[in-house]
Amino acid sequence: ALQQALGRTLCKPMKVLNNRSRTAASKNVAILGHYPDSFQGDLNLRNLYLQGMPVDKNKSTRVFNFFGHTHVQECKGQDA
Repeated sequence: ALQQALGRTLCKPMKVLNNRSRTAASKNVAILGHYPDSFQGDLNLRNLYLQGMPVDKNKSTRVFNFFGHTHVQECKGQDA
């Protein structure tokens, strides 16, 4: 029962991420998360967003993934 509840909890924000990446309406995207990749089974929200974007918008969009549960604020990954 707990696993099912956790699965449902994860599905909702993932749907939002997927819907937003498909439209890619913004040129600058900041993903604000609580946990780093290593706390989420190496799930990288920035990479998921980039993978879901239309290919023609990939080079013109800057996507940042911010987190801080480790009590160290940092940004991993930025476009050149």
